[in-house]
Amino acid sequence: MTNIDVKNITEFHEAIATVKMTFPNCWYRGLTDISYPLSPSIYRLPYKAELESTFLGRFKSQTPPFLTNIPRNDWEWLFMMQHYGVPTRLMDWTELPLVALTFALKKINKKADDTKDLVIYCLNPKELNKKVSGINYNDNDPIPFIGNEQEHLYGVGKTSKNNLPIAIIGPLNNHRIIAQKGSFTLFPFKLDQNIDLHPDVNDYLIKMTLKTGELYELKTALNNLGISYDSLFPGLDSIANDIIKPFKK
Repeated sequence: MTNIDVKNITEFHEAIATVKMTFPNCWYRGLTDISYPLSPSIYRLPYKAELESTFLGRFKSQTPPFLTNIPRNDWEWLFMMQHYGVPTRLMDWTELPLVALTFALKKINKKADDTKDLVIYCLNPKELNKKVSGINYNDNDPIPFIGNEQEHLYGVGKTSKNNLPIAIIGPLNNHRIIAQKGSFTLFPFKLDQNIDLHPDVNDYLIKMTLKTGELYELKTALNNLGISYDSLFPGLDSIANDIIKPFKK
């Protein structure tokens, strides 16, 4: 996989320009530790994909009293579960590189936090979908809205094997997805191989390594542009955090 090292905000902008030359249509995902796997939460311990049906059943059973609008199908339920932190086979991406950078730098609050490299993955969703087997790729609709077409390979509890996730558009059912220009990859129930280890990975994925040593300065530069983690989550929690942030030491 192609890697680009980044040490400061200038190099970040240069790296994005380089990525855009290779992947004109790009999604981004920022991680707070370079060692974290590029896989959805339900594949990571203590969870496993077989728990999805259990989580879905319990979520459906317990949440209706708190909902204004009840999801119409399992797909909508999964997106709601993802929004509230229940592990699913969905993985969040953003169309905005500065949003991905903000997520990657989330835990850098002082110079002492700058102890390890961070990472932003850059995905070409169209090229990824061209390599998904069992799905009819359509140049006129390269990133489909999640629906019945994906059910046979990616439906809840389906055990059909597939070695790649599919890039999809989900329902814009909460303000955070809209604010972050959120997009998703949906992973198969049985994961044969990590997305970043596939033989064709260079066709759809570029890795951007944020090098330790200047991460605090990089976050400061980002904040000076008026971009912070709290600003990506509009609501009462972010307002409260913004009020007390100047008084934190």
